[in-house]
Amino acid sequence: MNADGEATVARYGVPAEQLASVFPFHFALGRELELVQIGPTLQRICPDVQLGADFTQLFVSIRTEGDMSWDWILQHR
Repeated sequence: MNADGEATVARYGVPAEQLASVFPFHFALGRELELVQIGPTLQRICPDVQLGADFTQLFVSIRTEGDMSWDWILQHR
């Protein structure tokens, strides 16, 4: 991401299949906090974690309190 929080295209990207094999517990969010990518192991052990699911209905922030939003996540990376 750039300084404004906009997604940038990586010069040396990793295909989704390789990312999933290296980071099987990963997830990626869209701007509306919907899950747009899920690692295979995370999906297997947490059946509620499905593509399109609302992140705020599945996860709770413990260390940094606040109402989760795209801007909140960018501020608390």
